[in-house]
Amino acid sequence: MTSSDKVIFHYVIPGYAALGGPLRFLLDDSGVDYEFDLIPWDDFVSKVKYQWIESGYPFDQAPMIEYKGKRYSGNMPIMRFLSKKFGKYVPADEDVEQFVDCTLDAAMDWNRARFTYVQRGKDGIEEYEKQHLDVFFSRFERVYKYHDGPFAAGQQITYADFYVFFVINLPLHREHIKEYPKLAEFADIMYARQSLQAGIEYMKTMPNPKDD
Repeated sequence: MTSSDKVIFHYVIPGYAALGGPLRFLLDDSGVDYEFDLIPWDDFVSKVKYQWIESGYPFDQAPMIEYKGKRYSGNMPIMRFLSKKFGKYVPADEDVEQFVDCTLDAAMDWNRARFTYVQRGKDGIEEYEKQHLDVFFSRFERVYKYHDGPFAAGQQITYADFYVFFVINLPLHREHIKEYPKLAEFADIMYARQSLQAGIEYMKTMPNPKDD
């Protein structure tokens, strides 16, 4: 791989937190050379985003990657784009690919819902756990049963699996995985994947919002 093939991943939150987690899991697993560029938030909002605009790039949001001299934005679009560029994580069958896209979209919905309730504090977390947590876990239990394999697409790991794994492995969710057999099988396979160990260890250090 030449230096121009190196992926530079620009983001504003450290480690494997927030939107960076699923994308870094994918990058780690792919084996490609990449650099994680952590931009301090104050620098991003006061300088960096404006530098991107002044350079002629229309999007002023992170995450953003640079690859082979070009810039690409959007968390979900980046995951799809890199998977196609690397020739990995994309089903050959278009119907299965649509299912994988839907899985990723639903996982992002889950993550946004979790964040919304957590922002409301103790009462929001309690409502989320009582009224919504099982709805989301049950939905993904059905998803992972559908193609009769450990992954959403069946036997092939895809870009959606990295996002789903990130969401179910969040501190607020992790203890519930064992209650859903198909997701537990999927999680065990991901936990055993050597390429993901750095991210898994980082996620163990992430605070549980229930402890605040």
